[in-house]
Amino acid sequence: MEEQTLLDDIREYSLKELHQLESMTQQVLDHWHSMMRPDIKEGMKRAIELSIEIAENDLKIIREQKEIKIAEPKSQIQQSHTSTNHSDHESESEPESESKAESESKPESKLIHS
Repeated sequence: MEEQTLLDDIREYSLKELHQLESMTQQVLDHWHSMMRPDIKEGMKRAIELSIEIAENDLKIIREQKEIKIAEPKSQIQQSHTSTNHSDHESESEPESESKAESESKPESKLIHS
């Protein structure tokens, strides 16, 4: 469920924003790895392990979205060459702008776990 929420949030991000998000999430992951010391108690160790798992999952999603975003302009160019009915193309973009408005009203993504 968390993955779908993250995915919904980052679909509208630009490639630059995805790079920044990836960098910040990697820093969080590095932080959690640095917290894993032999002297920590079992409960804290498990909490850190879960935080590492979440950060790794977030990174996977972000990287997948980056790949999609990088490939996106190529597919949009192909669609514009194959599309002959302009009014159909406009109606397809309406739900996209609707989802963009919805995503702007959502609270910030909770990627950074502390």
